[in-house]
Amino acid sequence: MTAHRKHAVTAELFTRNMDTIVTVVYHRYWWFIVGALLVTVGSLYLLIGGMFVAGGPKLRVNTDLSSLIPESYKSVQALNQIKEKVSGIDKLEILIQSDDFEASLRFGQHLIPKLMELRNPATNAKNKACRGA
Repeated sequence: MTAHRKHAVTAELFTRNMDTIVTVVYHRYWWFIVGALLVTVGSLYLLIGGMFVAGGPKLRVNTDLSSLIPESYKSVQALNQIKEKVSGIDKLEILIQSDDFEASLRFGQHLIPKLMELRNPATNAKNKACRGA
């Protein structure tokens, strides 16, 4: 059997099988609709049922990656100190645009303490009272 003949036989089998599949799906489409509905209802039952069994879902998503690292690591200890100091670790980006780089730098250095006061006004008011400002 030549390579061309093998290809023709394979193509013929594929075509015959596909014709059979298409015919079954075309004439019995409601079986596929009922099957899809049963799978959907079963999935929803398991999903919703699992949410109310034993007081709610036991699966939780923890996005705090530092909780995966032992507390004894210096990086985690440093991160906890920063969280205590700044009351969070959110990110703020500010773009300062100017023709004069030195003026932009001075403005940025002047802006940082002002932003920190806005970030945690209760702590900063207490610090000012201690300094006598």
